[in-house]
Amino acid sequence: MKVKVAGTGLLSGKIGNMIYYVMDGKQYVRRIGIPGKERKTTKENMTSKQKSNLTRFGGVQRYYAYFRQHIDATIWKTAGDAAHARAINLFHKTNGHCFDDKGRLVDLATFKFSHGELLLPRNIAVVRDGDTFRVTWEEERHERNAAPSDRLCVGLVYGRFPDSPHLALEVSGTRGDLRGEFRPDKDYDSPLHIYCFWAREDGSAFSESIHFLAEGKITGKLEVI
Repeated sequence: MKVKVAGTGLLSGKIGNMIYYVMDGKQYVRRIGIPGKERKTTKENMTSKQKSNLTRFGGVQRYYAYFRQHIDATIWKTAGDAAHARAINLFHKTNGHCFDDKGRLVDLATFKFSHGELLLPRNIAVVRDGDTFRVTWEEERHERNAAPSDRLCVGLVYGRFPDSPHLALEVSGTRGDLRGEFRPDKDYDSPLHIYCFWAREDGSAFSESIHFLAEGKITGKLEVI
C-alpha cells in the first residue's frame, strides 16, 4: 500500500516490510519484522554489552510505562510534543543513564521526574518540621514560562522502593507565593527522594524537576535537607 501525504509528495504507508511515515515535514522509513523470521541478533550470540544495553533499555521502558499509568501521562507527553519527539524516547534520552545494566533505577539524584519549558525558581530549599515539608524559593520573573500562578508539584521515590514513584497528594503553593508545603503519604524509615517541579495552572506545561534527599525517620526538629 502506498499513500502520498497531500500537498507534499511524501509517502505514508507500508510497502513490503518497510513503513514510510512523515514527522515534522520530513520523510522517514523503518523496517518491520518478517513473520517467522528471526532477527540477526536473535540468531547469533549477543555480546555482554548488547545484553546489558537490552536489559537497561527494558528497565527504562517498564519504568516509563509505570510512570505513565500511575503518575501522570501528560508530563512527558507535553514535553515530548514541545521537543517534537515521542514521550518515551525523550524519557529514555533524559533518564536512561540513571539505570544500571540490570534495568534498575540506581542514580536517583540525577533522575528527572519531570521535564519541560517552564523555568525553575531560584534558590529552592526544603526543610521539614515533623511530618510536614516546607519548600521556599525566590522568583522575580513574571513571564509565560515563569508565571506567578504556576503550581508547585512534588514527586516522591522511597529509597527502598525505587521502582514505585508517586506524587505527593497534599501539596500547596504557587510560584508567586514563594513558599509551599507537602506531606508524604506515609511514614518512612529509608531515604526519601524528593523531586520539586512546577506546572502551569492549566496543566499545559511543566518545569524540569530538582532533587532533594531526606534521610532517616521524620522528627519534630526543623531540618534543612
